[in-house]
Amino acid sequence: MTDLVAMMPFAEALGIEVASASSDEVRGRLAWAPERCTAGGVLHGGALISLADSVGAICAFLNLPEGANTATIESKTNFFRAVRGGDVTATSTPLHIGRSTIVAQTNLTDDKGLIGTEANLAAPGKRMLSSIAPTILARDGKLFLVVGTPGGRTIINTVLLTILNVVDFGMNVQQAIDAPRFHHQWLPDHIQHERFGLSPDTIALLKAKGHEMREVDSQGVAEGVLYDAKENVLEGGTDRRVPDGAAIGR
Repeated sequence: MTDLVAMMPFAEALGIEVASASSDEVRGRLAWAPERCTAGGVLHGGALISLADSVGAICAFLNLPEGANTATIESKTNFFRAVRGGDVTATSTPLHIGRSTIVAQTNLTDDKGLIGTEANLAAPGKRMLSSIAPTILARDGKLFLVVGTPGGRTIINTVLLTILNVVDFGMNVQQAIDAPRFHHQWLPDHIQHERFGLSPDTIALLKAKGHEMREVDSQGVAEGVLYDAKENVLEGGTDRRVPDGAAIGR
């Protein structure tokens, strides 16, 4: 395995290791280290791209006809999560092996499986895994509520909490957006909550049940429009967690 990395001096100098390699699948890894980081102790994007490129290149090399050479003609990497420790694993598989072009898909995963996951791999007839969830609610067949937010993996919970605040707790759209938020996504196994969003008693009770609690300054930047059929007006709500939003009109 070391011979495969040795063919690429830069990958070898960077510390990339190959765990397994065949024409069907190549697995490599790169350990987090301070000298490979950008600001804030986050593994540099260039290091991740180099890992993906190197493992993908090995996958292509192992699928070459005898005597042929290879060169990367295009590379694309999507980043889903910052890496602040542990190892990053790259898994590369061939998607297409042609006479002049080999296409390899390389999936990056951290220790918790949270950078790129198998559900996001390209395949015919599939849509990519996504947490984008702009939502339109209807009541009695008529428009009732429109809500959406940025926020990556927290999007679904932010949108859901806003809807529940309106539908189940009777808030207007601005109150629903202002209300505190929390988030859990199975892995990593902890509850993220906004500062002052949960009472000390609630946090203590959850910790007693074994939950790990993590406080964040804010979650999401929701925007919403509610249609008041009784008054025949649209009510806008903007997220005051950021200063550059506005709801114009009632």
